[in-house]
Amino acid sequence: LNKTDGNTFFVVHLLVTLRDGGLLLYDSKHQLWRWNLDELRTREISDDIVDLFTAKIDRLDADARGLLTLAAGVGSTFRESTLRILYATSQADREGITVDKSTVRQMTPVTEVKNTIKELEKEGLIIATGLGSISRYKFSHDQIRKAAYSLIPVADRPLMHLRIGRMFLMDAEYDSRVDKDVFLIVHQLNRSKELIREAEERISLAELNLMAGERSIQTSAFGPALTYLKAGLSMLKPNELFAGEYYDISLRLYSSMAEVELVNGNVGNVEASVAIISKHAVKILDKVPSYVCLIKSYIARGKTKEGISTCLYVLAKLGLQFPKSAGELTTLRSLIKTKMRLRGKTDERLKQLPKMEDQSKIAAMRVLSVMLSCCYYARQDLLPLVIFRMVRCSLKYGISHISPIAFAVYGYFSMVTGDFKGGYRFGKLALSFLKKFETKEMHCQTICIVWGYIAPWRDNSFRDSMEHLTYASKVGMEVGDHEYAMHCVTFFSAFSFIVGRPLALLEDEINDFIKYAISLHQ
Repeated sequence: LNKTDGNTFFVVHLLVTLRDGGLLLYDSKHQLWRWNLDELRTREISDDIVDLFTAKIDRLDADARGLLTLAAGVGSTFRESTLRILYATSQADREGITVDKSTVRQMTPVTEVKNTIKELEKEGLIIATGLGSISRYKFSHDQIRKAAYSLIPVADRPLMHLRIGRMFLMDAEYDSRVDKDVFLIVHQLNRSKELIREAEERISLAELNLMAGERSIQTSAFGPALTYLKAGLSMLKPNELFAGEYYDISLRLYSSMAEVELVNGNVGNVEASVAIISKHAVKILDKVPSYVCLIKSYIARGKTKEGISTCLYVLAKLGLQFPKSAGELTTLRSLIKTKMRLRGKTDERLKQLPKMEDQSKIAAMRVLSVMLSCCYYARQDLLPLVIFRMVRCSLKYGISHISPIAFAVYGYFSMVTGDFKGGYRFGKLALSFLKKFETKEMHCQTICIVWGYIAPWRDNSFRDSMEHLTYASKVGMEVGDHEYAMHCVTFFSAFSFIVGRPLALLEDEINDFIKYAISLHQ
């Protein structure tokens, strides 16, 4: 029990090991097991369960041991077909034979591999998990995989992963499923990237890591995304960055890097990526996503004045002139202009507005949306102008995925100026616009404004708002909108106090929120 920590699986394998080593003997006469105490006193039995599995694997024949180590290189789960191809590829490499997508399948030793797999199953090292025509297996325990992997000399591992990665890529290309298997492929090739020197294969791996990074961002797996993006950038030489045919991949890698660094709370690292993009990117539209990340990093660090300066600079480059200061007359003119654009438009007519297609206007809306936060903290004289400009832009050029926040904040402005009915109307419109787009980028911000600032003043209870704010905070954390996720939990905490939730419970929740905010440098 000391050696196995009471783990049933480990206990069984330890007893089998002792039996195979002649240390545990079955007395058929008395039908019981007996310890070989004399032999036990002279043997050293490792305290590390991995060593016990390693010793067991060492006793396998060469073919079984070789196949098991190949499986360990693949991962915790694997297909029989994968092992057959790997086995054939390894044999071809040893014999100096070059194989391609079609010939490698013809070389796979079906019977030999099947028999070896049966032997490994009999030994209890792997378990069949596949159903139907596809034979899948997994290691009986991850410690067995570790033990098998430990038998591979450290110096040989990169080459093994290179062979596995190339095989996975070749197989995926043959079946047109690279997009589906991209994580499996880069997991192998990234562990051998130092061996990849030819330009074509280097760039291919950079593209695969970009694909994996962007896919990870889509599923809010920002930690792995950063790893993939860094691996992708490491495959490009300095003279290839933003040069000719490598312009697009360089831009996408660095733009995604800025986004991920921001979401992961590494706000200081955002500037490095933005500086490179600003220096090398050709068009302002190529620079906008990284500038938005930079502005958000300024907000997170309390540098709102720098954020506003950056917003004004980018808007000017997009052809949208914006005043650096605003008096009451300027604000009143902009308000009247906006109301005139809205006059006579029913809710149904507004809901039928087309989607915004002009990329420069969509970019301007993105910049204006982050300018909202900057102005709220540092330049409230400009705040109404930003709101009105976003609404008019949506009315003139169509609804973008940013437009919901424009109408939500316009609704809040209406309520502040005494138009409660109009404010509630535009708040509901903002929520309806969210349904037009698949992206959830603006969900947290929009729901926060509507259910935090607008809805409680109408016929909605604080408990109703709390339910929506809880959902919005989770979405914000998923998509990386940490600023408004924190606003949501702030509202949630305040409303919790109002509705009489237990203070002890509320205190614990608030402390958790504070720790989370600090971890993100908010």
